[in-house]
Amino acid sequence: MKKSFILYAAILIIGFAIGAIASSYIPSQQAPGSRIITITQSTGGSISTIISTFTYSTTVTERQSAAKREVYILEAATLKPLVNMIKQIMSARGYTVIDEAKGSTQLAREINDLGKRVDLFIPIDSEVVEKILMPSKTATWYIVIASSSIVFVYSNYSESKVKKGLDMLGSGNLEGFFEGILSGDYRIGLGNPDNVPQGYRTLMVLKLAGLILKNNESYYLDKFNSLLRSGKAIYARDAAALTSLIQTGAIDVSFTYLHEAILYGLKYARLPKELDLSDPSLRSLYSRVNYTTSTGQTIVGAPIEIVVTIPKTAANREAALAIISYLLTNSGKEIIRNAGLNPVDRPEIRGSVEDLLG
Repeated sequence: MKKSFILYAAILIIGFAIGAIASSYIPSQQAPGSRIITITQSTGGSISTIISTFTYSTTVTERQSAAKREVYILEAATLKPLVNMIKQIMSARGYTVIDEAKGSTQLAREINDLGKRVDLFIPIDSEVVEKILMPSKTATWYIVIASSSIVFVYSNYSESKVKKGLDMLGSGNLEGFFEGILSGDYRIGLGNPDNVPQGYRTLMVLKLAGLILKNNESYYLDKFNSLLRSGKAIYARDAAALTSLIQTGAIDVSFTYLHEAILYGLKYARLPKELDLSDPSLRSLYSRVNYTTSTGQTIVGAPIEIVVTIPKTAANREAALAIISYLLTNSGKEIIRNAGLNPVDRPEIRGSVEDLLG
């Protein structure tokens, strides 16, 4: 009992300390006042609650005027619209946000192996942080802020070609749908799975379809690999490059994120929850498939999570923390929605909470 009280008190103090740091930097689009933000911490299966009070000020404090004004953000290519909105908000408060958008896996390797400058990292897969940054302690925690799902997308040029497949998908004939899409009659593409979560997640969708429909996770994956060898399927550099290929008709079909399809006006069709990697209650099903990168890292299937972390090498940690704090407010959740994502109701901290204060 005493131990539990001490743990709760410590977490509560951390929450208030974060608010104290962030209050000098937070980009304010609200009237001065306070707001209570609830975050959950996953600690060995038990859930503790952090209640943090953040105060928003419209006056420039002494600390603000002395703060560094450059913030470096590295984000998944499909999260570029979200970062563009963050840039506008920070710019209004006198900050300069310098960002770079690439595949999450590639960026994590550049942070870890090349010491790439970053204050805030926003990948589209928690596994990228856990498998690449955490083992080296380049990052020791992250916060889950949003979710998305995988959908089937197609170009304006191929709409008539895929009508039969769409009808089968709509009627629940998943076997007919996957057989048709992988028949070789369509140009299919996805992001390079060694660099882009969208790529390896597509391969996981194919594995799940094989597992569910054929009791053989390799069934549809083998068909895709055959198309890859014949040149009828291609790997794009990243998810943004893939979007361009679809928009121009260079490829006919792909699987990508719902938020990306909405943002870029791509035509899309939803997949069943068992395949779209969106449902936390199906985590055990998703975890039955995985992807091993060329460097030997195995990534296990899981619900799609958009996360934020501040690597230990960050030079402007306080401003990065302020951006995270803003994203957890109602206004922050609104820009997450405007980026086509689903903000989570209860953002979850995983890893070393103590390191949040650095």
